Amino acid sequence: MSVAVFILFIFDISWPFYCAAIVQALVACEEVAITLRLSKLESNVRSFWHLIKQAEEDSKNTIA
Repeated sequence: MSVAVFILFIFDISWPFYCAAIVQALVACEEVAITLRLSKLESNVRSFWHLIKQAEEDSKNTIA
């Protein structure tokens, strides 16, 4: 994001800033999804995909 802001101010090119803003918005949405999906407080969750895979493994270990 900081590189995109630098390019925006120095060269007046705005598309890198818009791309960075979209990526930041997607990251924020993933963080909210992780928070809503967790049943208890947990730290160091890598991504939503890792959370889903961990839940699948936990359910297989519970059944077996």
